[in-house]
Amino acid sequence: MGFKVTISGETTLEKCVQSTSLRIDPPDNYIDSFPYTKNSIEITGLIGTGEPTHRLYEWSLLQANDPLCYKEVIVEEIKADVLVRKVIFSKAFVVNYTENYTNTGF
Repeated sequence: MGFKVTISGETTLEKCVQSTSLRIDPPDNYIDSFPYTKNSIEITGLIGTGEPTHRLYEWSLLQANDPLCYKEVIVEEIKADVLVRKVIFSKAFVVNYTENYTNTGF
């Protein structure tokens, strides 16, 4: 199974993405509050795969009042060369960004 993450058509990540986790968190009164549903996605991967992962870090540094902080993110799950799922966030922004480093496991 593989993943393809495209950010505003300018950054595509495939080799570095290890997993994705989608969360939909509707308010308590879901029927009356549909526009207020919170959607989030967590993308986990590796740095140093020959892909522009540094752009994620640069995106995370943008302030909330910067119009460039909102980007379209398309996440595709591919299994045996068949598209299994495609999720589109039309106006996504970075809430949390974390990098971990280790010298073991190579």
